[in-house]
Amino acid sequence: MVLKKDIVAFMHVPLSTLNTYLKKRCRDIQPIKLDRTTIKKLGSKAVQMNAYTVQDVGTIVLGMKSEVGEQLKTQMFGQVGTVANIETTSEIEWWQKLKASCADLSLFHHYHIDKSRIEVDFYLHELELILECNGYDGHASYDPVAEKKREQLFKNYRVIRFHHQIDVATLFRAILKVKKGEIIRLYPV
Repeated sequence: MVLKKDIVAFMHVPLSTLNTYLKKRCRDIQPIKLDRTTIKKLGSKAVQMNAYTVQDVGTIVLGMKSEVGEQLKTQMFGQVGTVANIETTSEIEWWQKLKASCADLSLFHHYHIDKSRIEVDFYLHELELILECNGYDGHASYDPVAEKKREQLFKNYRVIRFHHQIDVATLFRAILKVKKGEIIRLYPV
């Protein structure tokens, strides 16, 4: 078990940066509440304290952008460019599900809308449908003004933004309901 102070010291990042990362990943990374005896053995006078498993620490180190994390990625994987972050896994899983369900249709992954610089996760040509797998609304941290401009480019499309944990039936019901120029948001779960 590893404490936050140890993670911060190892990664050379501020505690606030770690806390922000953990808040965003609260569904994936769960702290272990330490009992009073364990806290005393650690020499602390704290009333309560949390720790993280070694596996969670690995996820944190490889998932957070930090100098130490980048060095470890390079040592483990070599110079491979960008290592996919954790959220990408769910997008890949959805790509597999959608590909199987839409085998006879023109489904694209990482598609550029109208030859613009705007890239969407999935685009189904026959339905003029944009699907964005946003995790827990991955666009929430974007600039709201820029996001509104981005959504203006979607007025000729049907758009569904969904949380990666929704079930397929919910997504397909939304696909049947969405109208051109409409954005349906399917989160939180």
